[in-house]
Amino acid sequence: VWTGQQLAGPNVAFHARLSPDGRMLAFVALVDGQRQLAVMQPRSVNWTVLTHDTAGGGVFSMCWSHDGGKIYFDRGDNLPRGIHSVPALGGEEHLILDEAALPVAMPDGSLLFLRVVPGGAFRLHHFWPDTGRVEPLHAFTFQEVRLTPDGKEAVFYGNPTEPAPPMGFYALDLSSGKFRRLAPHLKTGLDD
Repeated sequence: VWTGQQLAGPNVAFHARLSPDGRMLAFVALVDGQRQLAVMQPRSVNWTVLTHDTAGGGVFSMCWSHDGGKIYFDRGDNLPRGIHSVPALGGEEHLILDEAALPVAMPDGSLLFLRVVPGGAFRLHHFWPDTGRVEPLHAFTFQEVRLTPDGKEAVFYGNPTEPAPPMGFYALDLSSGKFRRLAPHLKTGLDD
C-alpha cells in the first residue's frame, strides 16, 4: 500500500507509477469505496480522478504509454474484466482488450498483459493495438511482469512451460521466445 499523504494525495492509494517524463504520478485511489485511476503532479497539492465507472469493476493496476499521452489500466473484481486506456490529461476511458489484466506498455506501442486460460491459470500475452493481434507467450504468472530497461525481455515470477510449480524468476526474450532462469538458487517460499 502506498499513501500519497506526503504529496497531498488521497489517504489510500496503490500502484503509483511515474510518467515517462517524471512530471506526473498515476495511482489507484479509493474513491467512494471504489478503486479509480487518478493523477497528480508530485509538486502540487491537487490530484485528479480520471475514471468514474462504478459498474465495470475496480481499477487494479496501470502503466503509462511510452510517450506519456495515455494511461493503460485494468478493471476487475474476482476476475479481470479488461484493459482500458484514458488520456493522461483526462477524457473518456476506452476498453481496448476484454478479459485482460496487468498491462505493460512496450516501446513499440504494443502491450503485454495477463489473461486467464482454461484451468484458471494466468498466461502472459502480447497485444498489438493497431492490428488487434494477440499472441500467447511462454510465461505463466499471477503477478505483474516487468521489462528490462531495453524493453527486449519480460521478467516474471512463475513458470515458462506450465501453470504449476516449480516456480522461479525468469526472463523471456520477446523476439526469440526463449527464456532463461534468473537466480535459480533463490528460495522465495512461494514455490510450493
